[in-house]
Amino acid sequence: MECTYLKQGLLTMNDIRLQRESTIDNLNQCQRAFIQFLERPSNSQEKVNEFVNSFNKFSFEFPDLRKDDQTKEELLSRVEQLSNSLWDIIESRKDESIEHIKKMSNKGGWAD
Repeated sequence: MECTYLKQGLLTMNDIRLQRESTIDNLNQCQRAFIQFLERPSNSQEKVNEFVNSFNKFSFEFPDLRKDDQTKEELLSRVEQLSNSLWDIIESRKDESIEHIKKMSNKGGWAD
């Protein structure tokens, strides 16, 4: 009876160790997948590049107009449009991330 008790105890401890390893592996897989999801490409840099190119082109073609107050207002308006556009992208990506977290929580793991 003592041998059976020890044998069953060792088997139980082994099962607990295997279950712990499996849980840790699953958690690591979820973390890697979510990090990969967060690192997905964004078009925000393209928008910034377009703005910079447009600004530089205007400054090169019409250097004297840069001092004009109406031109300054227009350029500031464009900067604000760019800012709003970037914030929209950020909010959209944030909402997508929250939705992925909810899916992961509901299903108990990562689901594409």
